[in-house]
Amino acid sequence: MRPIVFIAGRLRHADPRQMAANVLTARHYAMEIAKLGCAPYCPHAAIGFAFRAIPEADANATNNTFLFLAHALFALPYAERSLGARRELKVAVQRGLPVFHRLEDLQAWRRSQ
Repeated sequence: MRPIVFIAGRLRHADPRQMAANVLTARHYAMEIAKLGCAPYCPHAAIGFAFRAIPEADANATNNTFLFLAHALFALPYAERSLGARRELKVAVQRGLPVFHRLEDLQAWRRSQ
């Protein structure tokens, strides 16, 4: 079975183009994480473009479900600028999940599994 890797990073932005760029960046990393033999959960791809169409509480509940199923967390560049990503990082640390900021480190962890 592939380990689930939760992807944390910026989503929201006042400029819809920047929000779309955030989603595309996250999707890019999700594809790279999948190539490493992991099962990425990318909230940006799952609900990114529907963000304002569904209640935020529902989006958070969905993300939390996958965060609690995850085996590791991958923090996108500039994740620390996102309130939601900071919360997800905190939960991951509290759960003792490995947190990665570089694909190379995730790859090394995956090889050790």
